[in-house]
Amino acid sequence: MAPDPETDTSVAEGASAPAQAEPNAAGSAVLPWVRPAAILGLIATLLGRGLGPSVLGSFPGSDRFEFIPICGAVLTQATSLLLAIWALFGTRALLSRQRLPLPFRFAVSSLAGVVLGLSLPAALLPLPSFLGRILALATAALALLASARGIRVVATRALAIVAAMLAVSAVVRQLGWGMAVYAGEHALVGLSVASRWVGTAGLLMHAAATASALVWLATRRRRLFSPWTTAAMIASVIVTRYAELGQRATSAFTYFLGRSATTLAGPIHPIGPTSLRVFLVTMSTLFALVAVCQRRQVAPLVGAFALVLLGGVDADMPLAALFTAAASLTMVLVGEDKRSLWDAMEASTETPRPAP
Repeated sequence: MAPDPETDTSVAEGASAPAQAEPNAAGSAVLPWVRPAAILGLIATLLGRGLGPSVLGSFPGSDRFEFIPICGAVLTQATSLLLAIWALFGTRALLSRQRLPLPFRFAVSSLAGVVLGLSLPAALLPLPSFLGRILALATAALALLASARGIRVVATRALAIVAAMLAVSAVVRQLGWGMAVYAGEHALVGLSVASRWVGTAGLLMHAAATASALVWLATRRRRLFSPWTTAAMIASVIVTRYAELGQRATSAFTYFLGRSATTLAGPIHPIGPTSLRVFLVTMSTLFALVAVCQRRQVAPLVGAFALVLLGGVDADMPLAALFTAAASLTMVLVGEDKRSLWDAMEASTETPRPAP
């Protein structure tokens, strides 16, 4: 008996699509590219946000590697452009889904357009702070809207929960940062203390989303623990410790790793524990690596999981916003297009050996 795509994300051998499944060429065309996009995004994140900007000055002779940050910047821009192109085709595929309510399709396509319209110019010029907040709010709204639809389908429920929690955390993070800036400008001590509480709440929501992703990844093989997720957690703890040491690191390599983790975490706002932020971002990135390496799973789903983890709560950053937008569109397409889901399952199925 073939598995139900709404109740099982694993792939059974010999599964075939139902005869009555409605074909959707647009959805079938864009979904196979989700996992490659996630792999490219993971490389761009590590090289463009973490390792590349940290290599210069981390150890003697680092000037010989000045090409690494240049390659990271070029790869980041190329990834942003390719994700934007994919999002355009993904939006077109979503608009062709007649079974989706027209207001929903209009809202999702409009929010995706806002994210693309603000992210692409940022490849050339940095966004002003108020446009960054608009980008963050539009990205969070898109993720919440897609999650509200995706949570109805068992196959995308875990992805919807993680995406929704990260979206709420992104909004809370922006709120806490705005409160902290306003309190600093007007010397409001009470508001400054409140902003720290808000920032801590955002970090706790981020931690809950990362824990939910951990549970989903660890149970793909019907096991309570996974050696890969365990290794990712241990590595995150070690790298976070190196980041805390900073200039007190015992070797150039440990200093480079710690500096890369701090750079990967992005701007540290004056709210919430810094080490927790570094730990969560590092662990989310490693979990994204674990997700894209999952075998015999529905490729668009694991790719979307990796993208939403890479996007994290940094919705005011253009590349992170594109990650979240692509994951949100994938969630809706996979949940509503049974034909595309079955095509993805069949593509992920290993070719069965002939019976003796």
